[in-house]
Amino acid sequence: MAKRSADTKTSPKAKVTKTDPKERLEPLFQLVDKAQLGDTSKSMLVSMAPHCVGNPTHEFQVKFKEMLDGVVTKVDMEHVEGVERAQASLTEIQEQLEVAQKAVATETEEVTAARAVRTQKEEALNAARKEVASAHAAVATAKNKVESIETERSAMVAEKAEYESLLEGDWAVLKAGTIDGKKWRERAKLIAFSLKMLEPVGLDAALESALPVAFKTKPSERGSFAEKAIVYAEDLLHKTIAKLAEKLSGFEAEAAGRAQVLVDAVSAQQGACQQEEQRQAEFLAADAAVKEKEASLNHEKKAEKTLAPKLNKSKSALAMAEERLVQVRSLIAEFKQLNEVLQLGLLACEMLCTQDTGCRGFDFDTSRSYCRTWSTCPSRSDQYGCQWTVYDRPAWQYETSPPPAPEVSTSPNNTQQQATAVSAALGNWQLSFPILWCVGSLVFTCQ
Repeated sequence: MAKRSADTKTSPKAKVTKTDPKERLEPLFQLVDKAQLGDTSKSMLVSMAPHCVGNPTHEFQVKFKEMLDGVVTKVDMEHVEGVERAQASLTEIQEQLEVAQKAVATETEEVTAARAVRTQKEEALNAARKEVASAHAAVATAKNKVESIETERSAMVAEKAEYESLLEGDWAVLKAGTIDGKKWRERAKLIAFSLKMLEPVGLDAALESALPVAFKTKPSERGSFAEKAIVYAEDLLHKTIAKLAEKLSGFEAEAAGRAQVLVDAVSAQQGACQQEEQRQAEFLAADAAVKEKEASLNHEKKAEKTLAPKLNKSKSALAMAEERLVQVRSLIAEFKQLNEVLQLGLLACEMLCTQDTGCRGFDFDTSRSYCRTWSTCPSRSDQYGCQWTVYDRPAWQYETSPPPAPEVSTSPNNTQQQATAVSAALGNWQLSFPILWCVGSLVFTCQ
């Protein structure tokens, strides 16, 4: 299309409320703000964006729109990567926590086992201590017996002599019945002493009752029962003296036996002490193992405990990253929807001019989706200073007769078929370079 003459200026007849195009591009601006770019680059993108979204026509606009698309894609990828990093961090911490929990479980089992071993060692130590105590007692008893051997021998000699004296003295007098009847008290004392001597050697109740009667009876008057009682008792005294003599003759062997018992007791005592020392060492080792395992368990528990806030922080970071990604995806969806709306608006603007045989061309503001149809229009106006793209209709498609009455269009038809056909439909139109113009937000017709 040739440039239109600049000497004729015509402003639109209709006036409508102006709208800031940046408000419609707010999703794109937020995406740009989230990009990893410098402030200068962001400012340039924000300034140029209103002139390049929708259906850019100029080569520079197309390239700039591709740049914007690349920034949007990069922002999306950065937030996806942020979610992936947060998920990887969470997974790593979860794995560390799982390892820590397994370590705590393992250490707990080992502590339980170590405590059981320590209990066994403690029981063995207590048993060894009892053995030592018993060995000490046995040694003390053996020593006492060795030390008392001479005393016992002297006592046994004296006891034997006492029984022999009884037989040869008081027993013979009582048996012979030579004590005068008037000395019955003396006789009673002798009888009582004899009975006392017989008590530890086998005196029973019958013999104890029969002997006093037999000794009080004169020998010539004693019956057979009385004689038998005296003979039986005397036999007990002889047997006692014989046993004492036998013991005295074997007293050296007794002393040697007791000395050997003492030696054996001392040896057993030493063995018990060594066993106690060994059990003591084993118990101390088991106790040290328990303390070591408990320290390791406490360390693992602390490690597990420190991971809990890290896990919560990582979960929060993942949630925030996912939330930011959702916000970015929402902004991207709004931006894509805005592009579709702008594309459909351009198609609707074309259809409006096509249906009007008197329409020679139309202007479309992609930043605000504004449409103007013309029969005759100026080439340029600086009154408003807004960006427009002008499409001229081929001369053979419009009439030279007066145009019909002005028309006002409603919102564009939002169909996918129109959106995809817009580039093909505009192929029959002659595209002029952008000119500066600013009008209201509704589609209108001017002459």
